[in-house]
Amino acid sequence: GNPQFSLLLGFFEQYLREAMRITRGNESRRRDFMEQVRNEHRAMVDAISRRDAAAARRCATQHLLHGERRLEQGGVIVREKRLPARKVVRK
Repeated sequence: GNPQFSLLLGFFEQYLREAMRITRGNESRRRDFMEQVRNEHRAMVDAISRRDAAAARRCATQHLLHGERRLEQGGVIVREKRLPARKVVRK
């Protein structure tokens, strides 16, 4: 096999392990998070088992976006609040 591929997987693994640790902590405090994650995983598996690549891609993308939102709600990701944009007055 390609030796670079296993190096790439090792690189991703370090981030996935930390993300999973944080996610499991959030899920232990928020049962609704755990249910959402399980439903999202189930949807991905169902799409893959149907061999529906487009649906699997949509499910995976939604899972990542929802995961980001859960991390924000769980206080792991803190976003800076932006000031409203000012209108530019042209003369």
